[in-house]
Amino acid sequence: MSGEQLGDQPVGPRTRDLASLVAAGLAVAEGIAFLVLGVSQLVAAPGGGGAEGSVAGAVAGAVFFGVCAAGLGWSALGLLRGHSWSRGPLLAAQLLLLAIACTYHQPYPGWAAVLAAGAGLCLVLLAVTAPRELADRDG
Repeated sequence: MSGEQLGDQPVGPRTRDLASLVAAGLAVAEGIAFLVLGVSQLVAAPGGGGAEGSVAGAVAGAVFFGVCAAGLGWSALGLLRGHSWSRGPLLAAQLLLLAIACTYHQPYPGWAAVLAAGAGLCLVLLAVTAPRELADRDG
C-alpha cells in the first residue's frame, strides 16, 4: 500500500473507475501523437529528408513536442494513481487541443474532428470523475 488514502480506501489503480481509466488512456494516446509529431519534425529537418525550415527550428519543435508528450504521460500516470493535481494539466491540455482543432478545421477537417472529439471526451470524463473523488474525500 502506498500510504495514500481516499476516504477509507487506498488510492491506486484498483480504486479508479472506468472514466479515469479512459481519460488516462486518451491522454497517453495524445502523448504518443505528440511523440510522433516530434519525430516528424526531426525527419522533416534539412538533411533529414526535408527541405523546409532550419535544423534548430526542427530540434526546438521536437523538444517541445517531447516535453508535451512527457507531461501528458506524467499527468495520465498521476490520474491513474488518484492524484488530484493530475486533472489540472490534463484539462489545460484538452482545452489547447480544442483550440488547435478549431485552427485546423479548414485544411484538415477529418483530423480536426478526431482531435476535437478526443479532447471533448477527455474533458467530459475528467469533469465526471472530479465530483466523485471530492465527495469521497469529504466523507
